[in-house]
Amino acid sequence: MKKLLIALMLILALTLCFAACGDDSTETPTIPTHAETQKPTADSTEKPTESPTVAPTEKPTENPTEHVHEYGDWVVRKEATCTENGIKSQDCACGDYKLDYIPSTGHTPLEAVEENRVEPTGCTTPGSYQTVIYCGVCKAEVLRESKAIPANGHTEEVTPSKDPTCTETGLTEGKHCSVCEEVLVAQYILLAKGHSWEDATVTAPKTCSVCGATAREPLRPYHTYLDFTSAEKAKLQETLGTVIPFIPNDEYYFEDYAWEEYGEYGINFYAFGNTEEEFEAYLELFSDYTNDGTDIDEYGDTWYFFSKGDICVDLSFYFYDGIYVVDVYAYVVDESNSGGSTDDPTDDPADHIYLDFTSAEKAKLQEMLGTVIPFIPNDEYYFEDYALEEYSEYGINFYAFGNTEEEFDAYLELFSDYTNDGTDIDEYGDTWYLFSRGDIYVDLSFYLYDDGIYIVDVYAYFVDENNSGGGSGDWEDTEEDVDLITNNGAGLPEDDGDGIYDIDFTDAEPVKNVTDQGMYLDGCPTVGSPAVLVIPVEFSDATAQNCGYSIENIKTIFNGTTGDLNYFSVHDYFFVSSYGKLDLDITVLDEWFRPEYNSSYYENSTMDDYGYEMANGDQLILDEALAYLSTVMDLSEFDSDGNGTIDAVVMVNTLDIDDTSDFHWAYRHWNMLVDDEEYYYEYDGVSANDYAWIPYQFVFEYVDEYGDINYDADNELNPYTFIHEFSHVLGADDYYDTEYVSSPLGGYDIMDAMIGDHNPYSKFNFGWITSSKLITTDSAVTVALEDFSKNGDTIIIANNWDSSLGVYQEYYVVMYYTSGGLNGGEGGYFTRDGIVIYHVNASLYREEIDGEVYYDVYNSNTDVSGEYGTADNLIEYVKSSEDHYIYVTGETLDGVYDDSGNKLGYTFTVDAIDGEFATLTFEKVA
Repeated sequence: MKKLLIALMLILALTLCFAACGDDSTETPTIPTHAETQKPTADSTEKPTESPTVAPTEKPTENPTEHVHEYGDWVVRKEATCTENGIKSQDCACGDYKLDYIPSTGHTPLEAVEENRVEPTGCTTPGSYQTVIYCGVCKAEVLRESKAIPANGHTEEVTPSKDPTCTETGLTEGKHCSVCEEVLVAQYILLAKGHSWEDATVTAPKTCSVCGATAREPLRPYHTYLDFTSAEKAKLQETLGTVIPFIPNDEYYFEDYAWEEYGEYGINFYAFGNTEEEFEAYLELFSDYTNDGTDIDEYGDTWYFFSKGDICVDLSFYFYDGIYVVDVYAYVVDESNSGGSTDDPTDDPADHIYLDFTSAEKAKLQEMLGTVIPFIPNDEYYFEDYALEEYSEYGINFYAFGNTEEEFDAYLELFSDYTNDGTDIDEYGDTWYLFSRGDIYVDLSFYLYDDGIYIVDVYAYFVDENNSGGGSGDWEDTEEDVDLITNNGAGLPEDDGDGIYDIDFTDAEPVKNVTDQGMYLDGCPTVGSPAVLVIPVEFSDATAQNCGYSIENIKTIFNGTTGDLNYFSVHDYFFVSSYGKLDLDITVLDEWFRPEYNSSYYENSTMDDYGYEMANGDQLILDEALAYLSTVMDLSEFDSDGNGTIDAVVMVNTLDIDDTSDFHWAYRHWNMLVDDEEYYYEYDGVSANDYAWIPYQFVFEYVDEYGDINYDADNELNPYTFIHEFSHVLGADDYYDTEYVSSPLGGYDIMDAMIGDHNPYSKFNFGWITSSKLITTDSAVTVALEDFSKNGDTIIIANNWDSSLGVYQEYYVVMYYTSGGLNGGEGGYFTRDGIVIYHVNASLYREEIDGEVYYDVYNSNTDVSGEYGTADNLIEYVKSSEDHYIYVTGETLDGVYDDSGNKLGYTFTVDAIDGEFATLTFEKVA
């Protein structure tokens, strides 16, 4: 029976296989009968007997007796299970049978059970478990599913806010989890409010009505001398008939004298130890006098003229022999003199002797230039035609004597039909005004000559087509290999009908790291959280211990709070100045690094290990330091942007400061490349392509009452130099004249001479301010301007605007300056709040070097010719009509000219200033 069942199963399998190969029916195949599938017997190769048990394969004999199968009921041969079919058969008495399937029963599922439960952990890690269903018959697993158990979640708790004070920053309210301490809502710095000053008096300084702080204010009480003596007052009364105002000072010199020029007696009064702010306050004490304007003397000092009746007072403030001096002349002018100035001007051109060129001179002008230039009426003049060798052409030299500055200004207006090519400063410090019309060029200047005579100096010349023309001063024309890119002729874009065009600087074509370092492309990121590595460096001949220097002070300078030092730390300064966009991740090493040799070895080093000449021994020191640090730390962690260079390195060294030696001074260095853009060194897969080198002594830097810089260890920690140099690391240029002759920003900038906030252009360049408002009205529009320190709100005025150039073109930026935040306390540039306007000409030039294209800003403030008012400055203030930088309520922007000589198309009036906002009305200039 067992053998028969096995045989049946084999037959069934074969039959199913044949059916699958020959029939694509989807129905269950019919199982063949036993007679049709039975194997032959062992001797089946012989002829079968007459009564075979298996149907013969030959044709049967005629009229056989046929057997008719009679099958019984179905009999189960194999029971069906949950997953397998069973088999049943119908049997015939002859032994034949039929087979068929019994379908599988399928599982009988039980209730689901839970297995493998894992509970949640902490606040954020969820748990899990599995649900499993088993078969009640065969116990097999029918279904298994994983289920999540939600995390416990944070237990929210408020992190208290901190209100800002007058001098210290505050914090917004935050939230954190009381279980795991994770920060849920970050806190942000709130800028210090700044002091609410009450006015000072002669005997008391200004006082903050909120915190009670006092400040060094003009006319501050700690000066030794607070008034003229009784005898001096008597002399003033005798000589002038009145007592002029006094300026409290540290020391003064008083003398009455005979002023021969006017044939009258006068008073000379010198005061020492005052500040510029105190002098400005002193000028305000003459408010009941008539303001007769200003003039520049032969030494370049500005004089301020006041008069009241016959009494004239001339005042100046200048630096003399290392001391600041307030210089006052007070005198009585009799009725035969005009008074009010020491230059004895002649006011009416009709009084001049010479009112026009002679006929012969006009003929010479026509011959030389093809035109007759305007004449300035004068007392005496000198006319000469000459060969101007610079251009190999003839020209005219014309000197006029006896004119006033006002007459010279009026003379300039006579060239309105010429193109104004801007101004420049010559080697003597005199300003030249440049005009052209076709091939004709006219250069004019007004200056005080050695013999005390004012001269109008005019060069008029013709330039042929092979020359660029346009200048007799000490300026440089655009180089032929420089492709200058400007916004000249671009016009203004159309606004949305409100007279204002919204500028998005991110729409401009990208120009990476455009600063004074045109080829410099791998600098520190200016947004995000770049990694800064600060390496304290000591020498065997100048150890930190012997110098009394501590790493803790360095850490305070870079990462301290306003309670630890007299200003913001490097980190907090850039976080506040960038409106939170630059969050420096600064690591100050805990130990001093000591190079292999003493300081003189590196100071005198001229060759590096690769045989290249170099002026910076500190480069060798950096190489040594990184080689060592790579053995104790992973330097690649200081490459946050993954460009293969450490974001920023600052080395603070123990050398004494000496401004005659670069090695003993503070500076930034970059572009340390050899051949094929290979860096000098590489450790942990990164190089240092940028670093700052700063002597530790700058920690104690301060300016004394005489304007001298000192470094006293008893002074408060001062971060100024470290902030200034790190601004260089970010890509900022210096904004002062490197010959220290003058400054287009008057010293009032973190990149000039004073601490305080960055100006709008610097923030545009860094990507901290990405939008502004451009004035485009055809008539007038009133605009509210928020305090610049809050979010960088600005307004731009321009004659032309090219959106593809972004911040790199010529324009004027208006901001609302307040003395809070980074401008608070000792960081304030100005003594009052108000509107400040900058003139920016950041036009680009394009260079191609070895097939690579580089861009750079064409202008800078560092040239000796870059004093205020010249055409080649990158950025400068636009002074008000009162010759100061702050515009207050009621003041109006006077007509100004851009560097192409075109008058600025808009003016504005300050309508109101209320602390948070200033309101200005801009008008189209006819």
